[in-house]
Amino acid sequence: MEADPRTAPCGTGSPSAAALPLTVIVLAGGRSVRMGADKARIDLNGKPLLVWAVNAVAPYVGQVIVAANRPDVVPLDAFDVPVDITTDEIAHQGPLSGMATALKAARQQWVLVLAADMPWVSREVVTALWQQREGYDVVVPIEKNGPEPLLALYRRDTMLAAAEKTLATGKRRIIAAFPALKVREVPLGELRRVDPHLTSFFDINTQADLQAARRFEQTRNRVSNTAPDTASDAAPEAQER
Repeated sequence: MEADPRTAPCGTGSPSAAALPLTVIVLAGGRSVRMGADKARIDLNGKPLLVWAVNAVAPYVGQVIVAANRPDVVPLDAFDVPVDITTDEIAHQGPLSGMATALKAARQQWVLVLAADMPWVSREVVTALWQQREGYDVVVPIEKNGPEPLLALYRRDTMLAAAEKTLATGKRRIIAAFPALKVREVPLGELRRVDPHLTSFFDINTQADLQAARRFEQTRNRVSNTAPDTASDAAPEAQER
């Protein structure tokens, strides 16, 4: 989804803040067809996108797993916390396959799944999803064109069982497993209460997205102690697909 990186980048909470009992799985094994290069390794103002994604959530979760087809290029020294790495037995089998492999390594019962090209996921959005998990297997943001499964919460054991059954049918999309699960859909309108410009959902799919993110970060770095909108002139408008 294209969103507006207007608010200060999220996930900047103090490491001393109470951690959520969550494992985070960052999916970094996609083909990046629209970008034309491995998005996880693309530089955003001095750091690979994968590092942005991991470090945004690292301060407030119990475990981080990077699901990567090329673990040799994962920049372990750049992360704020130790990370575990999982690798698909067969590369490029889609996000559901990478997720299922990583779920087997998850230590927590609840798992947050993210894409590697989402640099500004906020604790406030994650907490808002977390608070709605009771009685469900999946808590997923929903927009007009459907769910956002790459910033969503999953109950580890039930999701793994559903994923394995779904993969056995040849389907590779995460949402293909949803019919077998209890799903709580959270409208993006609700999440705007804690992330008004939906900065958490800004993902970088194209060169235009990357340039917008770079402009925003450069502007934010030049302007300190300003209101959030002061550094937003170069940012794209929020667009719910």
